[in-house]
Amino acid sequence: MNIKAIVYYLGWLSLPISALSLLNIIFCSYFKYNVNLYSYVIVLGLVLIFFLFSNFQKILNYELNIIEKIFLILIGWFFFPLFLSVPYYFSFYNLNFFSSYFEAISGFSSYGFSVFSNPEIINEPLLLWRSGSQWVGGLFYIVSIILVFGTELINFKPIKYIFFGKTSSALQNNFFSNYINILYCYVLISLFILFLLNLTELRLLDKFNLMLSIVSTGGFYIKKNLYLISDFDKFIVSISLLLSSLNIFIFYYFFKKDREYNFKEDFYVLLFYILIPLILIILYPSLTNFFEIFLSVALSASNTGIVHANNSFQIFSFILLLTTFVGGSLISTTSGFKLIRIVFFFKKFLTEILKILVPSRIIKKNIFGSLNNINNSDYFISLLIFIFYFIIFVITFFILSFDQLSFDDTFKVVFLTLNNTLPTNFLSKEIFFDDLFFSSKLSILLLMVFSKTIFISIFVLIKNLLWKR
Repeated sequence: MNIKAIVYYLGWLSLPISALSLLNIIFCSYFKYNVNLYSYVIVLGLVLIFFLFSNFQKILNYELNIIEKIFLILIGWFFFPLFLSVPYYFSFYNLNFFSSYFEAISGFSSYGFSVFSNPEIINEPLLLWRSGSQWVGGLFYIVSIILVFGTELINFKPIKYIFFGKTSSALQNNFFSNYINILYCYVLISLFILFLLNLTELRLLDKFNLMLSIVSTGGFYIKKNLYLISDFDKFIVSISLLLSSLNIFIFYYFFKKDREYNFKEDFYVLLFYILIPLILIILYPSLTNFFEIFLSVALSASNTGIVHANNSFQIFSFILLLTTFVGGSLISTTSGFKLIRIVFFFKKFLTEILKILVPSRIIKKNIFGSLNNINNSDYFISLLIFIFYFIIFVITFFILSFDQLSFDDTFKVVFLTLNNTLPTNFLSKEIFFDDLFFSSKLSILLLMVFSKTIFISIFVLIKNLLWKR
């Protein structure tokens, strides 16, 4: 295995953490927060040392094979939270290493289940660090989709159906250009969402932290619940969540007139976001506030774990629970099963029905106007991911069933964690980190990473390692 090249790419991918550290250092210095300032300096120093080490080692081959690419991403999900856990460990909240690491992974994976029962007790620099860790994790997730899981050799994320350009399997050839383009679009959408949130009545720090959570579709917020009084504020936040669920290159298209991506998938995501609130209003005539329903749907469908105070939530909570399974567009920070895979199954079902009814008819096997036809391997991979989804669900459910959770809550915790979100208002009663067994904490921690790395990637990695033996 090309360990040196893997370390090299990890060094470049760690740079956003140094930017986050620098932001926290500036924030602490400007607002005279001397509490744990040294911890952010330590993180900045560690990241820079690691970056210099990764770039000054002698590397003969920068290219990675399929297994090494998957290994790079898997290592990243476990390795980068080590840096992010430092401020938690050196804080005054008496967190041990496991709790600090759990909080770091929960933020980096944009999951949102916290070791803190109430975020309002946390000092503002650490709150900014929690929200910022989500933003960094969201960037890493997008990079992993495009550079690893979306390549044709791996094809876990079938980007070829929304991408018109030529893809290269050589990581070295397209790493820096893609990394810069992704960072450009990610920062651009962050600034645009911050501009939208600036129209609301939230205070400045709330707006900035909420922006970091929305862009990454994360669950960490600086308050226990998101309180929005006016319908206008609910609408703005809903639109912001909707933007985070779309292909991040949509801004690249508008500003640089880039024609490489097909955005028809995003049209169906928009349609999904609009139809669900309308269906809920039809099913439940007692619901009259469209903006409140729209916000609830946006929070669930975007897979963010932010809890919104909604008095009518329990009426349609089951439908919202199902929307978390869908997720947003393929190249977005949302998790879930993804709409495109559901379209695969629907297309396959429609094709088989038409074959029976009209055998002579020529059936188009493409989606979203793509030039590529759907291959049998796409159905196979989607089905295999769903099977892995079910298997991991059953295993984790069995482990958590020994904990002090009700059957209903255990089901929801596992289901929501697989979709990388855990809004606690889905549960019958609030759960706290300290009340869980260690086996439950460890299972949730692993599940957070599995939900981001795509379950089948673990299977492929193990299969190839055993096959070589």
